[in-house]
Amino acid sequence: MKRMINFYEGRDLELYESILNGPYVPTTLIPRIHAADDTVEEPARRILKLRRDWDDEDRRRVEVDQKAKRLFIMALPNKIFQYLDACESAKDLWDQLANQLEGGIKMKKNRRVQCLNGYNSFQGLPDESLEQTYHHLNTLSTSAESAT
Repeated sequence: MKRMINFYEGRDLELYESILNGPYVPTTLIPRIHAADDTVEEPARRILKLRRDWDDEDRRRVEVDQKAKRLFIMALPNKIFQYLDACESAKDLWDQLANQLEGGIKMKKNRRVQCLNGYNSFQGLPDESLEQTYHHLNTLSTSAESAT
């Protein structure tokens, strides 16, 4: 993840900001409507702008978000991207990838602890031969090695 952050920050700070803050959605502020004798007060609210109503700044910021997502997608191997295919924005990709990595790290740590516990408590079975005990220990140490 640090490499991606460095890449985005080196490329354009707005790209990384887009990932952190989520996609920019052009909106218009509808001001508050005060209550009158025959109407109730309407609070101020934001509504989505139609694409035809976007100004240059809206277009530029939406393009930054799309560029951040495209760069992210191009950097991911196909095996990883297939799990993140449904993400709508670069922020979604980032969050999903972070969750996947965190879960993978936890699983690897748990597996490592299990292997170390198995190795530390290893004993040959009373009815197995020395060759079978060696094979059993070798299998255990190989699986412990792959967990690191």
